[in-house]
Amino acid sequence: MASNRPRFAFAFVLGAAMLTLAGGALAEPTAAERETARGLMTQGRTQRDAKDLRAALQSFQAADAIMKVPTTGFEVARTFELLDQLVEARDTALRVLRIPEQPNEPQAFKDARAKAQAMSDDLERRIPSVRITVKGAPEGTTPTVSVDGVVIAAAALKVPYKLNPGHHAIVASANGPEVKTEIDLAEKQSKDVELVLVSSGAAPIPSPPSVEPPPQDQTPPPPPPTGGHPLTNAPIGGA
Repeated sequence: MASNRPRFAFAFVLGAAMLTLAGGALAEPTAAERETARGLMTQGRTQRDAKDLRAALQSFQAADAIMKVPTTGFEVARTFELLDQLVEARDTALRVLRIPEQPNEPQAFKDARAKAQAMSDDLERRIPSVRITVKGAPEGTTPTVSVDGVVIAAAALKVPYKLNPGHHAIVASANGPEVKTEIDLAEKQSKDVELVLVSSGAAPIPSPPSVEPPPQDQTPPPPPPTGGHPLTNAPIGGA
């Protein structure tokens, strides 16, 4: 009997730990948290109606951080979409779809999931992309590429890189040489961008010599003859 006691004690501790974890995972927001989230949702809708989208986004994100339910998540996704941040909007909509469905959950949650699915499908077609090619990197080096200051993985250079519509700055470098370009993307647009690195030791391309126009003769023309024939310069009248 004594030999079974450690095993029984371990099983008891493990079971208690699992119950603790499960309780934490299923813990619901407190009444105070729910009331705070309701106020944030109302505030966010008011701000969005007033076209203050960035303030509305902050309010909805705060409510979603408390509740983590489909309705709060969908409002975050919808506001991202209105801000033309389509990448973030789709990412949030997909997160809503990953929220486990609970038994007897309210119809509002089911509606939010359906709207999130429709949004995700629509945004997948609308998000533009860019395919970046870098040439001229020194042998044995891997170029570093950043888009809007964010370094992207080398593997992302082999596929269309998804971006929001708008203006973007792309920089490529490799142990010194660096080149930058800027592009504008519209919804559903796909662009190919080629960046050519030029070594800092390369001789500059000479500019063509400037050609100055020949100087113009500033001598005034002679005055026309007076009183004579225009061809013979003889006086008119044959004198």
